Amino acid sequence: MLGTAERALLERLEDEQVLERAFRVRTGRAAAPDEAPALPARAAGLLAELSQTSAGRDAVVRARQGDTHALDALLDASTETARSPRLLHHLALFHGAVAEAARGPDPSPMLRSVDCWALLCCESDYLRALAERVAGGALSRAELDEAIAGAALAPILREGAHLAAGVEAHTTSARVGLERLRAVGTHAFPAAVTDEMCDRFRREAERLTRRALDASLATLTDRFAQAEADPRGPDAERAVLADAARLYAWSGNDWYIALFALEKAMGTGWSLYKAKRWEALSHLCETLRAVVDDAAVRVSADRAALPYASLVAQMLVFRAEMGKTLGLRITDAERALELCDTHRNARVILADLLAERATDTLDRTGVIGRDAALEVALRDLARADQLWPGLPRVVSLRKRIDRMSGVSA
Repeated sequence: MLGTAERALLERLEDEQVLERAFRVRTGRAAAPDEAPALPARAAGLLAELSQTSAGRDAVVRARQGDTHALDALLDASTETARSPRLLHHLALFHGAVAEAARGPDPSPMLRSVDCWALLCCESDYLRALAERVAGGALSRAELDEAIAGAALAPILREGAHLAAGVEAHTTSARVGLERLRAVGTHAFPAAVTDEMCDRFRREAERLTRRALDASLATLTDRFAQAEADPRGPDAERAVLADAARLYAWSGNDWYIALFALEKAMGTGWSLYKAKRWEALSHLCETLRAVVDDAAVRVSADRAALPYASLVAQMLVFRAEMGKTLGLRITDAERALELCDTHRNARVILADLLAERATDTLDRTGVIGRDAALEVALRDLARADQLWPGLPRVVSLRKRIDRMSGVSA
């Protein structure tokens, strides 16, 4: 028979295997032959802490026998449930390890780890006692506070490191880091976590997000400055703007990246316009279509974005001039005017497009339905006159309608 010490050791080894299996199931990593455990042996202390309750003991015993349903439920239980600081600490480390190993789209493991750390920060005596025991008096109080903060923010700091390392190459891991950091910003923390602590975690997530994206923007800014001095001129600038559009999409439509692209595209667009390089300007408009469309929505809905209304309107005007389909061109011009009703270019281009539509209406008109067609054309011309009085094309069309009306009379 096994003695007490031997049985305790056996149970500890069994717990290590049980937790290792639970970890691998969550991370989708099957154990290869002779592969070392992914978790350190001390991680099995999590099961010892769970065993402090009757439900936990039962779940651990069943897990040793191969039935992990109850254990899984306990591991994934809401952190709203009252838990001891030691158990919270073990759960924080376990879920943090899962989040680091499974670089998938689900932010839940990382958020569970964050929740546990946030709750632990509200139990400051536990973390301070632990830090003092580890430091052994080698650190000042300020240094201990810094060490505790670093440990508590570890899940967020890791995601920030992944984002910073891969933002330039648009890696999958960096994108996961970005999504997880943003998830912290909208996450509902446990009720026991103070507002101050919630804000602290959210601010750090936002800081790391902004730092990484701003670093990538700084690279684009440097490249655009080099492109402006490039003999190829607007063509070199267009290449940088195409990369900005890709970064915008990859970043999940970051507003500051959109502003960079729009502000730089304005100068490039006018250079192409003045050079009458219509195909290149049309290509630029298509490259930035999503950026412009999203910016138009934001300017319409967010008063803080109103200063950029004229900028977005001009990009829509470029699109209205370069478009292939009259209906879509009018839609873009109308949208530009909605954003900025005093925009000179939007008014004159929309007036001209309405005159073009009136021309199409008249060209398709036969004897039958002539009166109705004339009425439709006159409405377009009246609107064109309102937008830009005296447009030569409108004056010419009114004379044509007068002649047609005289014939019909």
